Amino acid sequence: MKLIAFVFIFILSYESSRSQQKYSDSLHYAFQTAKEDSDRVYTLNKLSEYYSYLYPDSALYYAEKIIELSRHKKYAYGEAQGYIAKGEALDRVGDYPAALEMAIHSLDVAKTLSIHKLFMMGQAIGLIAHLNSITGYFKEAVPYYHESIDLLTKSGEQREYLYIKYFGLAFTLLRLDKSDSAIFYIKKGGEFLEVLKKKRFLAPWLVTGNVYSSIGKLDTAEIYFREGIKLSLDNNALFIRTVLYHALGNIYYKKEKMDSCIYYVRQSLILARKYNYKLFAMEASGFLAYIYDSSNKDSTLKYLKIMLIAKDEAFSDDKMRQFQLLQYENEKRETAVQNAKTEYRNQVRMYALIAALAVFLFIALIFWRNSKQKQKANVLLKEQKEKIENTLTELKSTQAQLIQSEKMASVGQLTAGIAHEIQNPLNFINNFSEINKELLTEMNEEIEKGNYNEVKTIATGVIENQQKINHHGKRADGIVKNMLQYSRGSVTSAREPTDLNKLADEYLRLSYHGLRAKDNSFNATLKTEFDDSIGEVNIVPQDMGRMILNLITNAFYVIDEKKKLLAGSESFEPTVTVTTKKLNDKVKLTVKDNGNGIPQKLLDKIFQPFFTTKPTGQGTGLGLSLAYDIVKAHGGEINVLTEEGKGTEFVITFPVS
Repeated sequence: MKLIAFVFIFILSYESSRSQQKYSDSLHYAFQTAKEDSDRVYTLNKLSEYYSYLYPDSALYYAEKIIELSRHKKYAYGEAQGYIAKGEALDRVGDYPAALEMAIHSLDVAKTLSIHKLFMMGQAIGLIAHLNSITGYFKEAVPYYHESIDLLTKSGEQREYLYIKYFGLAFTLLRLDKSDSAIFYIKKGGEFLEVLKKKRFLAPWLVTGNVYSSIGKLDTAEIYFREGIKLSLDNNALFIRTVLYHALGNIYYKKEKMDSCIYYVRQSLILARKYNYKLFAMEASGFLAYIYDSSNKDSTLKYLKIMLIAKDEAFSDDKMRQFQLLQYENEKRETAVQNAKTEYRNQVRMYALIAALAVFLFIALIFWRNSKQKQKANVLLKEQKEKIENTLTELKSTQAQLIQSEKMASVGQLTAGIAHEIQNPLNFINNFSEINKELLTEMNEEIEKGNYNEVKTIATGVIENQQKINHHGKRADGIVKNMLQYSRGSVTSAREPTDLNKLADEYLRLSYHGLRAKDNSFNATLKTEFDDSIGEVNIVPQDMGRMILNLITNAFYVIDEKKKLLAGSESFEPTVTVTTKKLNDKVKLTVKDNGNGIPQKLLDKIFQPFFTTKPTGQGTGLGLSLAYDIVKAHGGEINVLTEEGKGTEFVITFPVS
């Protein structure tokens, strides 16, 4: 039974008072000299807090002053503090319904604050939790304590108030037989005790002593209670002393030291009745009546009367009904607010759902529109694809025709050169055939004359002429075979040992005579510098010959263009030089001209298919591209050295084998 008193004792102990006369004088002086309204409210709050532990009527007076000043200055934070101060003062005198009404007023004002909102809401809800617990509504008190602790923690302001809420929750849980949870919150509140002791707060001695008392460590609890009583005497802290006397009396009761128990409980009762601490007057008198129950009926009756009077003043049926009604109205209002919030959230969710649905429909519309556009795009792409494929087919056909035209142009040019070249051996054949005919006629005549020595001489001449005919016939045959091989292209692309010097010289002269056959006015100086140490190299002679022919033909073209540009200037001598040189395991072939050179901006394009600087109809742009491919097929490289106005040199290097 007596544990209830200690629960209430702690809960009532919000903060120990520094009640020296100097302290109160300093507060009065601070109030008189304060320039800011907020400072005046703060000072009045401290005065109310100070007197709530001594003279609750004075505490009520200063709390009313806080409310009056704050309302006049429209200072909502101060008004919320004033309601808390008034509620705590009413709590001291046991007017719990009025105290609860003040806590509710404070909460209503706190909800309107822009700053200190969470802190003041936490304080107001903490007072509601305390009042529920002190009137025996322990289950109802627990959620209020949790909410208060949560708000005060989030506010981050005046964290020392948290220890009061932690211990209030802990002792409330003990009354609900939830000891494990109670110990957890006692430890949480204990984190603040050392700091509070240094600030000379007295409540930690009361709290710590009660913790040790609840776990059976009575000697340790007694030490804390006695130290607290000593400090309360030094500071004239009457309320805390009243509580500590009762707590120490309970320790002696547990130790079965009844004289000491009665003495300290009586001291608590004297202070409680003198300063109107109704709850402790009820608790102390009830405790004494219980002690005297079997030993002194007069004392028992005396203390029972005192207890009943105090209980009626603090816990009368009317007051409890009033408290319950206020609690019910507050909960009803909070429920209405929560329902309104829930309804608002539901409306917000509904609007959000409608908005989401609208967005979904909009997105679906976009997807449908995109799908339609995609289908149209696919149709267009299909049509374009067919057009591109047709164009590509035509382009490939045109490309094949151009390549064939390029080859035929080369063949035509070769044919002209070959025609010129083959004319010499044919002339020799024809001439020697005529001579042999004449010699054979003459030989018949000499045979008829019997001049056999002359016949032998003529026969020797015929034989020599026949050898020459045979030689020039083979020469013509070789030229024709080369022309056929070039025109047909390489069938097997098989490499074979080839005299590179001879191949280069042959195509140089064939190209030259081919141009001469087309244009009798064309003339050029031909220079060759062949390295005899090269010997035979493994190449595809038809392909390499085509490459050499293309390079030499281009060289002749550019020097002829330059000659025409200079209008027959005698200072310019058109020259094409072909050289070969062996470089270790490679061979270098160069074709050099003294034309106008290639502009730097065109160098990157000259090997591209169909790129040409020649006028329309005079070139397809495939010559250098084919040359590039042939060189690469032989594992070689082709590079260009050029200088505008002075000429160009194509340098080809490829492996010997």
